[in-house]
Amino acid sequence: VILQRAGFREGKLSRDRARALAAIPGWSWRPLEDRFEEGMRHLRRFAGCVGHARVPRVHREAGFPLGVWVMAQRQSYGMGRLTSVRARRLMRLPGWTWRLRKRARARALR
Repeated sequence: VILQRAGFREGKLSRDRARALAAIPGWSWRPLEDRFEEGMRHLRRFAGCVGHARVPRVHREAGFPLGVWVMAQRQSYGMGRLTSVRARRLMRLPGWTWRLRKRARARALR
């Protein structure tokens, strides 16, 4: 799969093979970007319902592990691996914070 995606990005994958792969249900040429967008959709929905983006670690939205995803975004940011575009998108959400205070963290985990 990695080689097929790399070949596609480099323009080395035949048109027929690219079409065949794209026809596979669930196929994605950009799985990491797609996963981020999926997480953002769920997080926006969560924040819209509860008024903040402080998601408990164990929380799932429609089967999506939203709490784990949010934690991963915070960790990526802390390690300097989150793009500035993604960081700005997260910071626009109501109640977004990069670090939960101990009291808020304990409350969110309940």
